[in-house]
Amino acid sequence: MEDRLISMTTDKEKKIIEVLRLHVCKTSGEPIHHASYPEEIRFSKGERPCDAIWQGPREAYAIEHTTVDSYVGQRHDDDRFRKLMGKLEKEWSDHPDDRIEIAIDVRAIPNGVNWDDLSNQIKKWLSENVPSLPCNNQSTVKIPGVPFDVYIYREKLPGQGQVVVSRLKPVDLAKQRVAVIREALDKKIGVLQQYRNRGYSTILLIESSDFALSSRDTIFKDLRDAYLSESDGPVFDQIYIATTGTNPWCIVPFKVGQERMRKPNPYWPAAPGYPLGIL
Repeated sequence: MEDRLISMTTDKEKKIIEVLRLHVCKTSGEPIHHASYPEEIRFSKGERPCDAIWQGPREAYAIEHTTVDSYVGQRHDDDRFRKLMGKLEKEWSDHPDDRIEIAIDVRAIPNGVNWDDLSNQIKKWLSENVPSLPCNNQSTVKIPGVPFDVYIYREKLPGQGQVVVSRLKPVDLAKQRVAVIREALDKKIGVLQQYRNRGYSTILLIESSDFALSSRDTIFKDLRDAYLSESDGPVFDQIYIATTGTNPWCIVPFKVGQERMRKPNPYWPAAPGYPLGIL
């Protein structure tokens, strides 16, 4: 078979996987060592390498890492939102005594828009209409040439004028997060099943870096709702949640062997002073 290389494990992935290794070493009481990053080794066509291999005194571990959004398409939406609305926050100076909060719905920005033109249209409308907006009250406005509603809150703050942009939280946020997590589980079953068949103990690490819309508690709850014992249990020997949007990073066990945790108990192996060392 033809050998090939695929995208290599990133530095951040390596770091979060190492954070998890420290935690597993501590809780298992065994000296588990990093062995390799299979994605950096040539492999046969048709094989799907995991992200890392560890070696313990009794068994080898196959680790697969995945990141999850808080809602469907969040990372794509984040990029579009920054391109369009970030310019307003940086450049606003037209009304130095007005603090303006602008919000739009998630996924409101359609495909095919000209970022600069749309941003300039919003800025022009604000410059001309802010004085007529009611203070301390949210207004829903339709700006000519802008293909979505804009929600604006105006507050008088002499000398502290600025624009703050945001998006409204989806009303079905938990339902969307369950769907995102379920999709992540489905994508990793095939990878780790092949290692399970070869005698490896399998570990899935689910990472979230969104601290605004998600927390270890909400991810744990929605993972519990997304998890299917019949299909997931035989494949994933261990499942952990990693929250990396705050400092230090936090590890939350979800499943270890046959035991599924009842609540999210956090550990902080990325924190200074953790018993097995500091990253």
